[in-house]
Amino acid sequence: MDYIPVLVVDDDKILLDDITSMYDWQGGGFQVVATAVNGVQALTLFRQFHPQLVITDIVMPGMNGIDLLREIRALDHSVHVILLTSYDEFCYAKQGLQYAANDYLLKSEISPETLSRKMESIAEELRKEIEFTSFLKQNVIGELFHSGRLSIPSSTQRDQTLRAFVEKSYYHIILELPSSIRSGLPEMAVDEVMKNILDFPYAAEILPVAAVPVSARHILLVLQFSDAKSQLAARNYLYRFCRKLLDRLESILHHGACLLFSETMQPLTDFYSVYASLGIPERHFRQLSAGSLIVEVSSLAPGRKTPDPDADPSAMVSLLEEGNLFELRTLFDRAIFFLEKCDGLDPFPELAGRLFHSIDQMVYSRRFEHPSFPTVYSYAEFFAWCISAAEEALAADKGSAPDTSALIKRAIEFIYQNYSDIRLGTSMLAGFSYLSVGYLCTLFKQETGKSVKKFITDVRIGKAKKLLQDPTRRISDIAALVGYSSGQYFSQIFQKCTGLAPKEYQRHMNHE
Repeated sequence: MDYIPVLVVDDDKILLDDITSMYDWQGGGFQVVATAVNGVQALTLFRQFHPQLVITDIVMPGMNGIDLLREIRALDHSVHVILLTSYDEFCYAKQGLQYAANDYLLKSEISPETLSRKMESIAEELRKEIEFTSFLKQNVIGELFHSGRLSIPSSTQRDQTLRAFVEKSYYHIILELPSSIRSGLPEMAVDEVMKNILDFPYAAEILPVAAVPVSARHILLVLQFSDAKSQLAARNYLYRFCRKLLDRLESILHHGACLLFSETMQPLTDFYSVYASLGIPERHFRQLSAGSLIVEVSSLAPGRKTPDPDADPSAMVSLLEEGNLFELRTLFDRAIFFLEKCDGLDPFPELAGRLFHSIDQMVYSRRFEHPSFPTVYSYAEFFAWCISAAEEALAADKGSAPDTSALIKRAIEFIYQNYSDIRLGTSMLAGFSYLSVGYLCTLFKQETGKSVKKFITDVRIGKAKKLLQDPTRRISDIAALVGYSSGQYFSQIFQKCTGLAPKEYQRHMNHE
């Protein structure tokens, strides 16, 4: 359940405590997120917690309730404000109504019953207003992203709320999903789905303002922080938030995604201008993405070259696989220059990860051991290591034939370490060895005289024989321990290899 956040303000601490304790706020659908004893403190807490209901006294030292109401209306027209007043302050309450206070409460009449009745009517009114305002915000965003235009009248308070929303600065994230997943989300369900996705611990400081489909593959998230942050702190938090959001998306949707986000707060129309200036945004994502990806929006602005073709990991991997180290050195030199001047999201981690994976495969397929990776302190040192490791691997092609015995020895060690894994088989072993299934099977048979399948079976049955020496062990448990999901299938294989059923073998061993 989403509770309506409430801020209560009164310089009379006894009355403040009475209001917060005499009513079951959560039972009524509310949550008191903060209390304040004057208008100045209340305004600070309002900016921090973004309550949707403010109950405030009128006469207070420093900043009174009328001035607080005026400040709140300048920040957010949609907040419901109730003024606390006494009979001799009623003229102030009338003034408050001129500044669009929603209601008032006489202090002398406050009781559990009157407060409960008032909150019940407000809860229903607020929920309808919140739902309808959310619907209007989605329409406004949809209109802007589909037509490039906005048409908001300014005749009602609701219109003023929408205009304030469009003009206010927020953080924006464009989430690109595969069309198969995006098409499976009905338009009206997107907001609820995103609320669920954003419900993870690291998102606690993020307040989702809106989640709206803006194209066949894109969903726009409009966000703000629950507390004020410096630009640097906000930027660093956003990078980490985006990475964890991608992880969350992959765990829920079982598919990678791409994020395009703004690292600075800006009005919706400004963000749309950058988004629209990219031409066909999906094309940029396709060029950039290799699985999941985060891209800072300024890096794609007109006149910028991110991702620069000089730092394209796909091009580097292609040259590496071709053995074209001359061209690769040239590309590395250009990449160093690009990376050192790059002020967007650093592409080096992804680039380095893909290069290292390719070199690891190249080296292992030739020498049957993984390359050692030294500590490096600069881009130049990393690229120099890449060239050196690639040269050594390619030199092996010109020298003696690979030591197949070393490869099969490692494969056998892998079998003994993983015999209990039901997935263990030729495909898994070939993946570990960076070899095709056919080539691995040929080498394995030459070295051991057995097929991979027969060798794995012999290992498993040998382990099972030792376990069957314990008369208390169940056959189904032993089957699972040696890599068989079915006790019946294990029994068939065991009898075929030994001539005895597992139960017979167990009795025989324990009668000797």
